[in-house]
This record gives sequence, C-alpha cells and structure tokens, in this order.
Amino acid sequence: MRKACMADCEAIADISYIVLKELYPNFPTTPEEEKIQKKALVELIGLDAVPISYKNAFVWLESEVIVGVIFAYDYSQFDVFQHNLFTYGKRHNIPFPQILKEAAADDFYIDTVAIAKTQQSKGYGQQLLDSVIEYARVAGFKHISLIVEENKGHAQYIYGKKGFVKEATIELYGGCYQYQRKYF
Repeated sequence: MRKACMADCEAIADISYIVLKELYPNFPTTPEEEKIQKKALVELIGLDAVPISYKNAFVWLESEVIVGVIFAYDYSQFDVFQHNLFTYGKRHNIPFPQILKEAAADDFYIDTVAIAKTQQSKGYGQQLLDSVIEYARVAGFKHISLIVEENKGHAQYIYGKKGFVKEATIELYGGCYQYQRKYF
C-alpha cells in the first residue's frame, strides 16, 4: 500500500466510479453522461481539499497496477471538504448530492473502499484496511471510524474482525448504516 499521487488520479477514478454508481443510483446512465462524469471525477480526485482527493487516497498495487483504493482522512476537515466540493460543482455546473456528516470531528475516517471488479475477493480490501488502520494509529489518532450499511453482514463481520465496534445506527441517504469505530 502507498499514498496516492497525482499520476494515480485516472486509475483511482476508474475503480471509484463503480462504487459511486452503486451508492448513487441516479448517477448518469448514458455513455456520454458517464464520460462527462468520469472526466469530472478525475478532476475532483486531482484537487487538494475534497473528500475524494488523491491526497486522501491510499492505493494497493498488484504488478505495478492499482487494484484498490481507500479514501480516508481527518474528519475535522469535513466542512472545508464539503465547501470545496460544492464550489467546484457550482463552477462546473455539476449538481452534487448533499453530503451528510457521517462521523465525529476527531475521527480518522474511512470514507470509501473500492477494489477493481476483476480483483475482488482476493484480500486486497482487507490488506488496504489493515494498512490504513496502521497509518491512523501511527499518525496519533485515538480511533478510526467508518459507516457500513445495516444489510451488509459480511462487511460488518470483516470490520468486527479488525476491531471495529458499532457505536450507533444512523440514517443517511435513504438507508440505515452502522457507525463503527476502532480504538487504539
């Protein structure tokens, strides 16, 4: 695992786009709309202070090819990230969905985990998760957090094995999620 760099933006966008389509069912469906959104996603990932910036990305490589990415960051930056995201959207006439607070300000927060479709079920997600947990611990955070859908039992099991515990159930984006933390 390594921190992402600017040169990784396109590969990260390709992997992340699949997850974003799952999270936001109203994402574009025509090939032309997808092309526009993917271009915008590459640009967003290239920005400094947004949740999905390459600066908040950790990538897993297999044979020098990025096969997975985790976006994780100091959640105290949430308001700055949200402001920058909406400013970008207004400037480019891209309507972003409202981003709701998903964690506490003192969390190191795992926002998104994405593994290339052809590389899933090979343990890369767990290896990335372990690396990001260690990164947060070494950086001096007291805990790391994430949210997981209530109906994702397998994911909850994996996070539980990593030491995450359910702190609350929250409603976001029309669904129920578990807010989970791992304490160091």
